[in-house]
Amino acid sequence: MVSKATEYPLEPIDAVITWVDGSTVRHQQKRQTYMAMESLPLHENASNPHRWMCNDEILYCVQSIENHAPWIGKIWIVVDDIGPDLSRLSKRIRDKVHIAYHSHIFDGFTQVLPTFNSLTIESMMWRIEGLSERFLYFNDDVFLTAPLSPTDVFDGLMPIFRGKWVDFSAVLSDADARHDPAKFHHFMQINAANMINYPATELFSSAHVVHPFRRSKMAELFAQYPEYFVNNIHYRFRNLAQFLPQGLHNHACIRDNEAKITTTHDHLHISSGQGKGQPAAETLALLTRATDPDIKFLCVNDLPQLTDIIPDANQWIAQAIGGFPEQTIEQQLHFLREIDRLKSVVRKSPLIDQSRRENSAEHSWHLAMYALILKDSSDPVINIERVIKMLLIHDIVEIDAGDHPIHETTDNSAQEKAEQQAAERIFGLLPTSQGDELKALWYEFEAAESNDAVFAKSLDRLQPLIHNLATKGGTWVEGKVNHEQVTQRYGSVISAGSQAMWQVVKTCVSKHFQSK
Repeated sequence: MVSKATEYPLEPIDAVITWVDGSTVRHQQKRQTYMAMESLPLHENASNPHRWMCNDEILYCVQSIENHAPWIGKIWIVVDDIGPDLSRLSKRIRDKVHIAYHSHIFDGFTQVLPTFNSLTIESMMWRIEGLSERFLYFNDDVFLTAPLSPTDVFDGLMPIFRGKWVDFSAVLSDADARHDPAKFHHFMQINAANMINYPATELFSSAHVVHPFRRSKMAELFAQYPEYFVNNIHYRFRNLAQFLPQGLHNHACIRDNEAKITTTHDHLHISSGQGKGQPAAETLALLTRATDPDIKFLCVNDLPQLTDIIPDANQWIAQAIGGFPEQTIEQQLHFLREIDRLKSVVRKSPLIDQSRRENSAEHSWHLAMYALILKDSSDPVINIERVIKMLLIHDIVEIDAGDHPIHETTDNSAQEKAEQQAAERIFGLLPTSQGDELKALWYEFEAAESNDAVFAKSLDRLQPLIHNLATKGGTWVEGKVNHEQVTQRYGSVISAGSQAMWQVVKTCVSKHFQSK
C-alpha cells in the first residue's frame, strides 16, 4: 500500500476548509437553475437553503486556527469561484490562506461542475496541488476553542480519530428514515463503510470535530475504487446513493492499522435546531461549556437558528475561540487600565529615601530589575524571561485582595481564596489564551516549586529585606521583628534561589542587629 506510515516523512500539517456564500444573487440563481434541471425531487438535506448560507463562520474558523493552532502550515479554502472576505483577520493568518478552486481540484472531471454538494467536494479535495500529506479537514462551522497540538490529531503519520462505534442498521428497514434530514448522514456512513466490508451494525461514526486526513490514503482509495468516486462526484446535490468520503478514509485507515481512536471527550456539538422549544438558559449553558479549557472543538451546525435562541451567540463563540484581533486589543487595553489600580495598593515597605511607602506596582517593577541584574546569581537553572513575567504579575491580585505583609498575622486560607478569586477575575479580562498563560504563571509562582518560581520567590523576599537594611530597620522596627525572626522568614526562601545572595545579606542582617 502507498499509505504506510513508514513511507512518508513528517512535514507541516495543512488545513482544508470548504466554503460557499449561498446568499449572493449569483449563487442563488445558479443553484436554482441546476435544481430545476434535477429529474427527481431532492432530499430535504440536499435542498435546505441553510446549507449554503454564509454567516461569517469562516472568520471564526480561521481565527480559531490562529489563536489555538498557529503551527498549522497552509490554510486551503475550497471555493467555486469567489473566496471569502478575510480583511477582518490579521495579516499573519491571511498570509497562510490559499484559495483552491473547484475547477482545479476537479481537473479532468469538470463535467460535474458546478457542484453544490459538500460530499462531492470532499471526494476530491485531496487533489489540491501543494497540499501536505497530513491535513485537517474543517467544515467552516467547526471551531477550535482551546490550544490544539499536532499530537492531538496525529501520532506521527497516523491520524487520531474522535468518535464511537455505532449500529446504524435500523435505518435500513425504516422507510421514514430515508426522508429524515437528521438520518441522511447515517446512510452516507453506511455506504462508505460497506465499500470496505464494514457492516451497518458496526461502523465508526466520527464526532463533529476537525478530521485528520492522509492525502496518500485518499489517493490510494481513489485508485482502488474509481467507479465509486466517479459516481459520487456526479451528484450536483446531496443524494442518498453517495458515500461519506471522510467515513471511507477513516474505515480504511482503521482496517489497515494506520489510525488511532481516542475516547477523549474534548468536543461540543450544537446541532441544527437544538434548543428550540426549550428554555434559552439551557442552550446558553451548553454554549458556555465551549469556554471550558477541556473543550478543544465546537461545532455549530446552524448559527442563524442558534442566534434566534441566543441573540448574542456570536459573542459567546468569539469568546470561546479566543477573540478577534480588534476584540483582543480591546480586552488587552481593558486589562492594562485595570492593573493601573496596583499603583494605589500601598505596601508597608518604605522607599529607600523614606519619603513615603512604596506601592505594589513599584515593588513589581523593582523585582523585575532585581531579576534582570541578579540572574547570574541563581542556583537553579532558570528562564529569565519567565522569572521577570512572574515578578511583574505576582502581586496583581492585590488589586482585589490587598497586600499582606510577611510580619503580620493573617488568615492564610482566607487570603489564599481571595487571591485565587482575584486571579480568575483579573487575568480573565484578557483574551483566553493570554489570560490562561499569565494565570498559570501566577499559580506557578505561588506554588514555588519550579526553578523559575523558586528564584522569583527568593527575589520577592530579598527586595524588602534590602529596603529594611537601607532604612535602619524599616518594617522590622515597626513590627518589633528580631534577628531570629528575620532569619527564619527570609533565610530559607532567599537561599533556595541563591546561596550566594543569602550569604551576602545574612552578614548585613547580622551587622544590623548587632548595632542595636
